[in-house]
Amino acid sequence: MAHTPGPWHLEAEHYIAAGPVASPGEIGSGPLIADVLPHPGVPCRIPDASEQAANAALLIAAPEMLAALEAWVRLRDGGTGARHATLTSAQAMERVADMARNAIAKATREPA
Repeated sequence: MAHTPGPWHLEAEHYIAAGPVASPGEIGSGPLIADVLPHPGVPCRIPDASEQAANAALLIAAPEMLAALEAWVRLRDGGTGARHATLTSAQAMERVADMARNAIAKATREPA
């Protein structure tokens, strides 16, 4: 079974969703991926707001991280992929590195 296609984004401050981005504070029409809001009464440590935001950022970046890893494996296994057939090996590696940098930036909420 395949995962819900990305990109994923944060909606209404605690829902991770795919599809069209809703207005700030609203919930859109795309599929709900996760709810990162703590649930009172659940017997576990509830992360503080900044840790919740960091967890949400990591989850949101998952599709891009997977795509970067898949591209790296294809390149490592000897191909640049049909989309990049005209690229040199160095150019293809730089494109994959850019994909990884962007995914890391999204996951860590830091500039790429």
